[in-house]
Amino acid sequence: MDLREVREYVPGDEVRHLHWKATAKTGQLMVRDYVDPNQPRFTTLLDTRQDFMPASVFEDAVDLAASLLVSAVQADYRCRFLSTCGLDVATASGVRSGARQVLDELCQLGRAEQTGPLVPPQLGGGGGLVVVLSELSPADRTALAAIRGRFATVVLIMVGGRTEVAIPGVRVLSAATAEDAVHRWNTVISR
Repeated sequence: MDLREVREYVPGDEVRHLHWKATAKTGQLMVRDYVDPNQPRFTTLLDTRQDFMPASVFEDAVDLAASLLVSAVQADYRCRFLSTCGLDVATASGVRSGARQVLDELCQLGRAEQTGPLVPPQLGGGGGLVVVLSELSPADRTALAAIRGRFATVVLIMVGGRTEVAIPGVRVLSAATAEDAVHRWNTVISR
């Protein structure tokens, strides 16, 4: 177990994790909050490029990304949110810290004018990757196929009712709206 942070005691916390030095400094009970380094990881990549994400679909794509990330944080996954406009937010697990941080960033997000690559260079690997987008260029397909080996699972969610595409080793879900995408996601996950 790795030490994530020292935080205020909440009823139900392990008494054996009390951090006496921090308690003495602050005058409040403080505990060590540990995290398992092998804890599940969840990464969401949202395409914000204007040329590939129409304004009519953008809000649904943001809603979908928010829904997936909040659910993953509530399931105690370490999450990371990336967008093609350069936003990169990593969260610790837990509803209190992670969900709020991601939602604050998503509510300020807009479509980007630049047309760079779909896959940012800082995208690491490990755990699951979900890519939320509306359209896919041939270069995007090649990039997704190339990173497939870095993640345990890769799911591509095409919002806006676009036609299905096939990328080796990548599960593709096509949905007209965010609500439809969540329904399809729940169907795939429950299997």
